[in-house]
Amino acid sequence: RIMIDGFVNMMAKVFMFLVKIIWEFVDIKFIDIFIHKLVLWTFSFGRKIRIIQSGYLNQYIFFIFMGVVVILGLIIEGMRI
Repeated sequence: RIMIDGFVNMMAKVFMFLVKIIWEFVDIKFIDIFIHKLVLWTFSFGRKIRIIQSGYLNQYIFFIFMGVVVILGLIIEGMRI
């Protein structure tokens, strides 16, 4: 019983050590930096395209229509190949 408890406790300590290393690398160094860069890019992109916001509904509908036409054109062109 003492050996089994000691083994289980040792495995728990090893597991917690590995989880801490993985957490520090993946969460702190990868995910947080990625999310931070994504937020900065999104904010910057939003500020740049603010110029094209006119408030006119017909202009927005025109851009949506043109986007649908481009997407359908790409789909049809892809089906031809």
